[in-house]
Amino acid sequence: MLALAKTTHSARRPAWAPRPRPDDEPTATTLGFGDPDDVASTEMGDDDEVAADDSHPSWPKGRRTPVSLPIEVDGRFLATRELGRGGMGAVFLAFDRELQREVALKVVTRTTPTGLERFRREALIARGLSHPNLVGVLATGTDRGRPYIAYELVPGAHTLAQVFPHADLRRRIELLRDAALALGHAHGQGVVHRDVKAENVLVDIAGAVRVTDFGLASARGLTRITREGKVLGTPVAMAPEQVRGETTSPATDVWALGVLLYQALTGYAPFQADSIADLAHQIVHQRPEPPRSLDPFVPPGLEAVCLRALASSPAARYADAGELGRDLDRALAGDLGTVRRAYLRARACPDWIPWVSFAAAAGFLAGLAATAL
Repeated sequence: MLALAKTTHSARRPAWAPRPRPDDEPTATTLGFGDPDDVASTEMGDDDEVAADDSHPSWPKGRRTPVSLPIEVDGRFLATRELGRGGMGAVFLAFDRELQREVALKVVTRTTPTGLERFRREALIARGLSHPNLVGVLATGTDRGRPYIAYELVPGAHTLAQVFPHADLRRRIELLRDAALALGHAHGQGVVHRDVKAENVLVDIAGAVRVTDFGLASARGLTRITREGKVLGTPVAMAPEQVRGETTSPATDVWALGVLLYQALTGYAPFQADSIADLAHQIVHQRPEPPRSLDPFVPPGLEAVCLRALASSPAARYADAGELGRDLDRALAGDLGTVRRAYLRARACPDWIPWVSFAAAAGFLAGLAATAL
């Protein structure tokens, strides 16, 4: 049986801290392409660089190499400003002469065999997905041996980490519901994101959710390139099977959404540690504290949904993100059946603990239908 994670309230670090909204200048983070200093494990460090034409003096040659702008890309794009860099690529604000619009142009910076293959897969996967809550791909190609992806620009967007401190509980849940339904569409196409986190879920100026960055995604029908036992993803959002280096599935993304839901309900991450090794041990061997133990005002129905999403066994979680999104929608509407289903499914999990009383949850939700969160 898994141990229950126990962290004193004073020792807990908030998942976010209220902060002023940033200005509307787009950055790689607000566009959903990651923070250059974000800790994410990839498998690209051991490969040798392969042939790519670096004769252009402006091409980025690593995470920190300065770039001379503007850069002409493939005769179509003019990159005018670097927005940021991540583990695989640099993101530029660029003008697309063909479409006569600004785009977010992502260009590979690590020309290792694995890096190039993963970048090409990102282009293939992202271009095959079409959903109003997913950031769209406008074009893909190769310039001087380096592949690129032109994403639609989402000006004025903010990440969930920036939006959550200013949103009430109902709004947070609505945003997560929309993100879950968008990822459910990807799951229906055989795609697993594998790096769902607050920085990869944007909220545009109209208030709509836009999920982005399929750089670590896997897809049905594509040959596996991640070595067995290799850890891939962002540690705080990794599911137990990711930590163990096992095969991922839509349930892996469900876990990551459960982490975001836990943060939305409590303001804290479900697991916290001072090192990645300790964090990994907690994720594999412990259970999160029930959200209502941190905040008794958390609706029991949403706690039930959250802890089902965070079940240790993938089989005990929601089958895909769409199913989770639909349960969040029902919970928002005060549907008692949502609590009952989540309660019974979690109770069947091998690491079950009686973290929520169905009778109490039913009593709470009886009045919820008439009142907003």
